Amino acid sequence: MRRFKNILAVYRDEIGADNVFAQSVALARANDAKLTLIDVVPDRYAGRAGVKERKKRLQRLIPAIRAEGVSKAHVLLLEGTAFLEIIQQVMRGAHDLVVTCPEMSHSLQKFYVGSTTTHLVRKCPCPVWIAKPNQDGRYKRVLACIDPNSGNLEDGRLDQKILELATSLADTNGAEVHVLHAWDVEGPDRDRIRSEIPDQTRAGILTKHEAVHRSRVMTVLDAVPSLPIDYKLHMLRSAPHEAIMNTAANLGVDLIVMGSVNKTGISGFFIGSAAEAVLTSSRCSLFTVKPEDFRSPVVLEQTPMRAAV
Repeated sequence: MRRFKNILAVYRDEIGADNVFAQSVALARANDAKLTLIDVVPDRYAGRAGVKERKKRLQRLIPAIRAEGVSKAHVLLLEGTAFLEIIQQVMRGAHDLVVTCPEMSHSLQKFYVGSTTTHLVRKCPCPVWIAKPNQDGRYKRVLACIDPNSGNLEDGRLDQKILELATSLADTNGAEVHVLHAWDVEGPDRDRIRSEIPDQTRAGILTKHEAVHRSRVMTVLDAVPSLPIDYKLHMLRSAPHEAIMNTAANLGVDLIVMGSVNKTGISGFFIGSAAEAVLTSSRCSLFTVKPEDFRSPVVLEQTPMRAAV
């Protein structure tokens, strides 16, 4: 399934750059898409001797990209603040996917904390794929994290988009598809279940609310005909980020697909704080998705883009 037509790959001097390159080329080839490699030079470095070499390094990758069957490829070296320039290029070039890697840190646990990556996840209008360093590019297990909320049409569309993308990416890699929903008790029962009530009453409340959430989940799943028949569903009563991290670790997940903006509802923190919690602690590659009506707070400047060389 060809989902991406115009991919922007952030190729900077970081651990994981080779993973970004490999993932971007493979995805562009599979989708017959255009591929642009971008690097951003801070203002203070513009004009220095090493900047030209950075652009030459990008340009030297073009023959290798074309040799892999991607004919529409070129490079950009821009000047300015990295996340702003990347997001503005997404808008300017109508890119439909950004592939990047976490900024370098002193420990693997902190690969995802960098500000550029965080800003892209929060503000980039198209999906952002954060490729895990040292990953071989083949995914065996893909985890789609959804949070259906009864009556909210846009939330349902986002969940369907997450499932469709996870299915497409898994199909490309021959990977298993796992679907996760973290749930909790809603309404007045939230207080009741914390009070001193008989165990049988507590069990009844949990059963009732689990059934409600399962019904919502199945409504979303039934709307995605591309899901493989052997997908695995996981429903956990847990804080969302804990459910995601525990499930990913227990299953050996390679790629997590989830939303990346705040939304309302019983677990309204799910898409916002859960995505950022996963961002700062997961060793899995992370594919973040936004709803169709998302509008980036970054405004496209009307002045021409600033090339570094």
